[in-house]
Amino acid sequence: ITFTGLNLTYLRPRLYYSFLTLSLIATIVLLYTGPEPETNPGLLTFMFCILWFAFTIISSVIIVSKKKLMDMNENLETLVNERSAQAEVRARQLALKNQELEQFAFIASHDLKTPLRSIGSFAQLAQRKLGKDLSPEVQEYFAFIHDAVHKMNNLINDILAYSRYGQQNSERSKLKVRELLEECCLMMKPVLAEKNADIEFQVFCEEVVADRVQLQQLFHNLIDNALKYNNSPSAKLTIRVEERPLTWQFSFADNGIGIPEEYHDKVFRIFQRLHNYKEYDGTGIGLALCKRIVENHGGDIWLESREGQGTVVHFTLAKTLYSHERYLLPANVAN
Repeated sequence: ITFTGLNLTYLRPRLYYSFLTLSLIATIVLLYTGPEPETNPGLLTFMFCILWFAFTIISSVIIVSKKKLMDMNENLETLVNERSAQAEVRARQLALKNQELEQFAFIASHDLKTPLRSIGSFAQLAQRKLGKDLSPEVQEYFAFIHDAVHKMNNLINDILAYSRYGQQNSERSKLKVRELLEECCLMMKPVLAEKNADIEFQVFCEEVVADRVQLQQLFHNLIDNALKYNNSPSAKLTIRVEERPLTWQFSFADNGIGIPEEYHDKVFRIFQRLHNYKEYDGTGIGLALCKRIVENHGGDIWLESREGQGTVVHFTLAKTLYSHERYLLPANVAN
């Protein structure tokens, strides 16, 4: 008891003197509130010691429990720091591996273009040399070669773009959204005419700060997908840009074939295709490239779609330029 009292006096003097005072008060109250109050000094001392002993034990339990809790918190903090350090090391290692893999893909894809170009050129040369002597069967073989070279070239170009956008630093500047969209549509005018497409702009944003090449690639891929996966007699696409508290939200809504709900996340992975080459041409990199570009600009990308009911692709860009004017800019680009 003496050791506990001294320990309590040293560690928690305020608590000790509070318990001491409460013991005195409680002793006096117990003695003088009974039916026959007594002032026996021995009984008074005995009651005071009992109460002081009880309060001391309670306070010791509190101190020990608090010390154990502090030790547990310290151990937990040490463990969290160790795990955080391990996670940072693993993250750096993973980032380094991804960078090496992307660099390898870039170099390998770049080196593949030369032999592929040779294959296509010599196939065309052989076809011209043989001319009319070719049988229909051999002409079909040459058509297969040209088609394979075209698909392989598109695949290599997409891999190069995917790797390049993962390595290079963005050169951001203020870009006029409507002008950039119109440029993309102008470059795709033959496809728009072929699909009898009608594109409407609903733009509530005049300018964004972004990398011009990447944003143009993003717009091109989303417009191309809206037209490619569309079997309607007249393709329709509504491009809407509206303000959110911290971002600009872009929405590309089409009347195409739609995407089943179970594939909404899968389509943003590289080399993921929902249709074979005979149904729809493509490399399976387009939306993965869109995802990388959006993430390079600190945004998110997702879609809403049901099979046979069209698709709406949404993405956000960080708002670094605030516009106080809101206006609607409709346009029929196909005409």
